[in-house]
Amino acid sequence: MRTINLIAISWLVAVVGTMIVSGAQPQENASALPHIQRIDINKLAPANPNDWVKLLVALRSQDVPQEQRLAFARRQVETVYAVSIHTDPDKPNLSHAYGILLEDSIGTLARLEDVNSIPLLERRLAEWEKESQKSPHERTQVVPDLRIVRAALARLKAVRDVPQVRTAGDLVRRLERMLVYIGYEGSIQSWLTELEKEVSINSRRIPSGLGIHELVLRHYGRMLLQAAWNGVDVKPAYEIIRFNPNPEGVAKQQWATYVELAQKPREQVAQWIVDDAMRWKVLSIREECLSQVLMDFGASVVPIIQEKLQWAFRNRDKIEGTGMGLTALMEVLVTLAGEQALPFIEPYTQDSDEWVRRYACRAKEYIQQGKAFAFAPYF
Repeated sequence: MRTINLIAISWLVAVVGTMIVSGAQPQENASALPHIQRIDINKLAPANPNDWVKLLVALRSQDVPQEQRLAFARRQVETVYAVSIHTDPDKPNLSHAYGILLEDSIGTLARLEDVNSIPLLERRLAEWEKESQKSPHERTQVVPDLRIVRAALARLKAVRDVPQVRTAGDLVRRLERMLVYIGYEGSIQSWLTELEKEVSINSRRIPSGLGIHELVLRHYGRMLLQAAWNGVDVKPAYEIIRFNPNPEGVAKQQWATYVELAQKPREQVAQWIVDDAMRWKVLSIREECLSQVLMDFGASVVPIIQEKLQWAFRNRDKIEGTGMGLTALMEVLVTLAGEQALPFIEPYTQDSDEWVRRYACRAKEYIQQGKAFAFAPYF
């Protein structure tokens, strides 16, 4: 399984925190709450490698109150993180960790459409631009990817210009405004040509980095999905995005997943993903994105996953895929439910399938070590 190692993804930022499904029934005993509902975002430390994934989860999860996430994100963007270089390989690279945190926080402000943060981001962007002009060994503060900052600002300003999305036309107008704010002067059609060039080039690079046009596309995809789940007919808004099918690339697969999800009623999405997972033969971009959406829904999906894992254990002959969906669901459950996931993971540690057995054992270890999983935090 291609579960994401945060040490390798400094270019990833958080997304989709506004995706909401119906909440789980309240529980009176705080100790009985699922793990995700017991996370205190203000007690997570980016200097602790085990907290990096938890920060991603918390900044995206509907189970963490939106105002808490916004306040935390604003505080991180405001903070000037000093460059820290470690020569000890056993110690985390704090500059790297702080860079991840800054980019996650910037993404959170954009995802939650906090237009009040525009002045803050503009001020910090000017400071980061000045710092980025220095040679790496002369820098005194951590600088995030400036393209991420510019794309986030473009989205927030577009939301300020078009504050409500009632029709697909409103979404298209937001896209047009984003293009203006990144300094692109052409039409949407000419922008699509530049976008195609960018994602095709990036698909051949390892690591590729993210271009500004791809970042704008992802913001557009998130706004499109949010509007669709709020009942807007978004078909005209996604039909304007036309890709040459070759080469495929991450950006194109992610866009296709946004469109696929936008055609599902919000209240049915979690169950649909869990059912679809029984047919997964690989864990490609699409499957990672769907797993991350489940993670973002939070504790409300825990009973659905538990029920599916129990059903699958009794009906292994009815699973069409290779078991990759089972392993993904186990990892989502571990992250959301913590130790409460153990009874649903334990049976699979003796599974006849070697891969399912291996990942079940790893999931059990994560429970014991208090770790969390992430899949596609940039979706």
